[in-house]
Amino acid sequence: MLQAPKIDIMSNIWGVINTPDYLLLTEGIFDCFGWYKRGFKSVVASYGKKLSDTQASLLFKIKPKVLFLAWDYNCYPEMYDCFLKLKHIIADIRIVELPKFKDADECDKSELISAFSNAAKPSWFKKILNKL
Repeated sequence: MLQAPKIDIMSNIWGVINTPDYLLLTEGIFDCFGWYKRGFKSVVASYGKKLSDTQASLLFKIKPKVLFLAWDYNCYPEMYDCFLKLKHIIADIRIVELPKFKDADECDKSELISAFSNAAKPSWFKKILNKL
């Protein structure tokens, strides 16, 4: 069975300053572009539904005050795994719920602003069970 290569970089990592007020972590590069072109400049992409140890250490070095997990709407189990990996190094982690069946690059600015504004620390187990 073919396995996807492990990626230890993140898109736009060079464009994010240390200790930003917020950091949006997206799943793919097009999602990253979607947020960025609509005014959210502190955004990086993990290139997939897994976060490597190297990527986690990059996030630790950036030290965002709030980390927003903004992966696709159908990635709740993977976001939970990411949350478990990061909760010891980033105190405030929130979930961004995009409109169903839309990726960030398909959303207009008002949809992204609404999703960002409504992001919260979810009840993970309830959220995951509802989405499965």
